[in-house]
Amino acid sequence: MNPERSGEVQRLSQAKTRLTRLQEAIEAGADPGALIEPLNRAKEERDAAEEDLARAPAEESIGRAELEAMVDAFGELGRQVGTVSPEDFRSSTARSAWRWPTTQKSGRSM
Repeated sequence: MNPERSGEVQRLSQAKTRLTRLQEAIEAGADPGALIEPLNRAKEERDAAEEDLARAPAEESIGRAELEAMVDAFGELGRQVGTVSPEDFRSSTARSAWRWPTTQKSGRSM
């Protein structure tokens, strides 16, 4: 799950729980007048969490066909790389802006 969404889901859940507990307290005999401010705050928190959740990017997922197409593309790339001579590979990577990642400790290529 998107981390931003999971935080909003948690906030929403907490606000709903607070609202439920306050409503249960009223049903159990608590003075409703004394709980007006906490109820209003809980409703505001719930509404804000719902709005934030609606704005947070949804979880992206791909279908089976898209996944299979990606796997096929990587397979084709592997076949192409496997047929390139070392000299052609070196010259094409030398012209490219891409560089092999380096490790943090040694600074050497992986």
